[in-house]
Amino acid sequence: MGELGILFNKFILNQKEVICVAKQVKAVVQKVIKEGKHGPFAVAQAKEIDGSVTFSLEPTVWQEQEWPQVGEVVLLENLRQKRAGWRAKKARFLNPCDEQKANRKEQRMDIVKALMTRWKSRLFPSEEDQIWQQWVDHKKREWRDLIALLNQEAKDSFKARALYLLFVPDIKMFPFYWSGDTNVFPWSRFPDKSFLQGLSFELLDFVTDLVIKFHEYSKTDEKYEDAWYCYQNYLLELLVLLPEEKAQRVFDQYELRDLYTWQSMDDASGYNPFERLLGNEKINLSWKVLADQKMQEIIKAETEGQHIPRTKWENAFDWYATVWGLNLYSEKFRSDIDFWAQQLEFILAYTGSQTENVFPRHYNVYKIFQILADDKYLKLRFKLALHVVFNSDKEFKVYSQDTLRSAQIMLEQFAERDAELKVKLERAIEIGQSKLAAEAKAARSEKTNEESILAQMR
Repeated sequence: MGELGILFNKFILNQKEVICVAKQVKAVVQKVIKEGKHGPFAVAQAKEIDGSVTFSLEPTVWQEQEWPQVGEVVLLENLRQKRAGWRAKKARFLNPCDEQKANRKEQRMDIVKALMTRWKSRLFPSEEDQIWQQWVDHKKREWRDLIALLNQEAKDSFKARALYLLFVPDIKMFPFYWSGDTNVFPWSRFPDKSFLQGLSFELLDFVTDLVIKFHEYSKTDEKYEDAWYCYQNYLLELLVLLPEEKAQRVFDQYELRDLYTWQSMDDASGYNPFERLLGNEKINLSWKVLADQKMQEIIKAETEGQHIPRTKWENAFDWYATVWGLNLYSEKFRSDIDFWAQQLEFILAYTGSQTENVFPRHYNVYKIFQILADDKYLKLRFKLALHVVFNSDKEFKVYSQDTLRSAQIMLEQFAERDAELKVKLERAIEIGQSKLAAEAKAARSEKTNEESILAQMR
């Protein structure tokens, strides 16, 4: 049984008892005796313990170079109760990391207590503890056994225990008996989430509670970063499985930006979770629209200086426009076209205000025109043409076959609508075709010369 499994029953009965048996206790030094009968020692007072705690100042117990002074806070470990009172077998000064660890421990206890308060009477009757222990001890258990149990004809109360063990981020948060493999956590073991689909409505509610609470807790320490990403993925899965009224709290918990900043040769932190949500074809469009509204608010806040990106590569607008543009490179269009068109409207309104990049890319214009070919998007296509040719920070030029096709399709559709646009495009096409022809001629010449050299080598 995990440490918290032992402490949990005592926690409900008597919080003081739990703290007394804890491995570490924070105390305030009351006296320092430099010449005691058995050597130097100090006396401290801890609010959780009746009476004082004595600890030696010999190096075998006191772990610091300097002795403590009256009023200083110390951390006492391995407490023992003797006839004369409490003794600490190890002591040192308190440091900031101790406070963080204490806070995390308190958070763990609060989470377990909240979950058990809500679900114990419904899913964890104590009369089933013995049967559960028999199942656990029947053989050496691992995560596969927990998954298998979910697919068997067993009571929801036993499946709930299996689910808890599969989702809990830390062995210290086990409230049930478990003697099997402690490495059962889902982010490293089973990416397949299909087991959720066979759960009852009550168990889905329970999983939702677990994921939301553990997702929040996983943000307290970098060692849970993998767990955080795992919970993010399960939040997306629950967004698909739950009815709208229950899915709202799942959506509210989901975060659109990575937890920490990082950068590599091929990838970087930023709004990857936003991309995953929008790219998930199983998720209802209504949630994508809400996520999009959140992103637009972030972009507006950055534009107005109310929000500053954590790093230069996490500019919200760049991410937004990049995610929007992924459909231009995908074999299958993965977005609702009306929704995609609304995003383009927003991009055209904000591009250039918070980024040095050019959106949309000039070589993609013809693709955008093809996707938004319906007459209802005519005004939007015209706005895009004006933006690309006149309003973009980067002058529109024909330098490739894609930019040539883009210029030609804009000229074909709007030559009669805007004379200045027509002149600009015709000039760009003329110059571009000339350069492309010269480049093609040079390439042919280079190929001919190389073939001539190779012929002499035969």
